[in-house]
Formats: sequence, structure tokens, C-alpha cells
Amino acid sequence: LETDEMLPAAGQGAIGVECLENRTDIKDILKNLDHLITRQCVEIERAFQRAVQGDCYTPIGALAKEKDGIFTFTVLVAQEDGSHVFQKTLSGDQKTLYILAKKLGEEAHQWLKHPHKHSPIPSY
Repeated sequence: LETDEMLPAAGQGAIGVECLENRTDIKDILKNLDHLITRQCVEIERAFQRAVQGDCYTPIGALAKEKDGIFTFTVLVAQEDGSHVFQKTLSGDQKTLYILAKKLGEEAHQWLKHPHKHSPIPSY
């Protein structure tokens, strides 16, 4: 499926590698595996997901992409029964989108709790 048909979960497809803090030999090797833009995209997606505070049953999609230094971030959150859908796309630099992703996630969290009290599309 294309991402315009179904958004992936936050961080979907990214590989995370961990090591012990004191293993500088391994950390030096792992630095070569780090892909800055992928990490930045995943950080934006995960900031949103953390703020939403959804659970395993909450339909949440989040996808950040970068092209020519501009990041685009699309999110979708739905009520479990599908009766209401919250969707938004934002564009900008990485730092701005990280901040907005957290704010948008907080708004989505409130919307999930009280869908009739909050606008389904925040004014970002």
C-alpha cells in the first residue's frame, strides 16, 4: 500500500541499535550506521506518538519525510470504532516540526478523549 492509502506506525521500517553506555568501541562503529535524516524523521514521528498517549488499539499513523532540507509530517489518528478521524500534514524544518509534532500529539490526545469538544483539525 502507498502511504497516501495507509500511513505506517511511527518509526515503522527504521532499525534501532543499542549498546552499553561504556562500550565506546561499539559506539564508534555504530556512529557509521547512523543516518541523520532517518533519525530526525523517526524523532518527529515518535514525539507525536508519545504525546498522543495511545495504546495498542488506537489507530495512529505518522510519517515524516525529508526532501531538499524540508520535512513533511503527516499524521492520522482515529477513534477505535472509526467514527472520527483526525488527520493533518505539516511542513517545515526539523526542529520546528519536532516541536509541532509534540503539540499536535497533545491536541490529538485531547481529541481522542473528547472528540466532540475539540476541533478535528488543529490550527497549526
